[in-house]
Amino acid sequence: MSTLAKAQAPTTAGDPQPSSPQTQQSTAAMPTMPPAILPETLSYPRANFWERMGAAFLDVVLVTILAGVVHRSHFWSLLIPLAYFTGFWAWKGTTIGGIVLGLKVVRLDGQPVTFAVALVRALTAAFSVVVFFLGFLWIIWDNDKQAWHDKVAGTVVLRLPRGTPLVCI
Repeated sequence: MSTLAKAQAPTTAGDPQPSSPQTQQSTAAMPTMPPAILPETLSYPRANFWERMGAAFLDVVLVTILAGVVHRSHFWSLLIPLAYFTGFWAWKGTTIGGIVLGLKVVRLDGQPVTFAVALVRALTAAFSVVVFFLGFLWIIWDNDKQAWHDKVAGTVVLRLPRGTPLVCI
C-alpha cells in the first residue's frame, strides 16, 4: 500500500492514529537537550586542591595572554575571564586547563552544566578571589572537595580516568 493510500485509509479503534505531516515536522524540528551526566560518572574521584589549582593556573595563563592581546580597558580584563570560564563550563563542562589535567565539572543532580549554572559558578569564584582566595582554599578541608563556587552552583569537579574523552561525558 502506498503512503498516500495508508494516510487515506480509515482507521479502526485498535489502530494507532496516523500523525499529520505538521506533527511529524514539528517534532523533528524540536531541539534536543544534551544528555544528562551518566550516573557512573559521579562515582569518579573528585579532583583535589592541587589538581584544580594546576588547571586553574593553566587557564589563568591563557586568559592573561588573551586579555593582554585584547586589553582596552578594565572592563575587558573583567569580562574576558568571566566569559572564558562561563563559556567553557557551559559548553564542555571543563576548560582548557581542565582538559589538560582530565578534570570535568558536573552537577550533583546529573544534569548538564547550563549557562546559568556556569555563570553563577564563575561569579561566585570571582567573589572567592576578592576575599583572598578563601573560597578556593575551602577545597583543602572540605570533605566533598568543593570550593564555595561548587557549593553555590551545586557542582563538583571530577578527575576522569586517563584516555576518557571529555566531550563525550
